[in-house]
This record gives sequence, structure tokens and C-alpha cells, in this order.
Amino acid sequence: MARPHKGDRLPLSSMLPRPDALKLAELAELTDEPKSEIVARLVHDYLKSVDLEQMRAVRGQEALIA
Repeated sequence: MARPHKGDRLPLSSMLPRPDALKLAELAELTDEPKSEIVARLVHDYLKSVDLEQMRAVRGQEALIA
């Protein structure tokens, strides 16, 4: 059966500490969900909480000289 199209996506690769990787593998098995989908959802949820405008503003500020 064909999977629904999820939009334009780019690949991402990461190395996890062994305990985290094993836990992710077990979670994927228990939920019958691909590991890549679990990781994509976690990254997506985290990135929604990141305020890039604020980070840019803070990064662009000059240090105060006393």
C-alpha cells in the first residue's frame, strides 16, 4: 500500500548514545512506527519551540564594556 505524501523533506543523520538508540528501537517496535518518523516528530516538536528571531537578536548584540 502506498504511503501518503508528507511534503518536501530533507534527510537527517545522527549518532545516538547506545542506550538512547536501543530505547528508540524498542519504542519503534512497540508502537509499530518507523524510528525515522519518531525522530522527525521529536525534532519538529523541538524546533517549534525555538525562537530564531530572539536568538538572532541576542547573537547580534554587542557585549557591554564596563
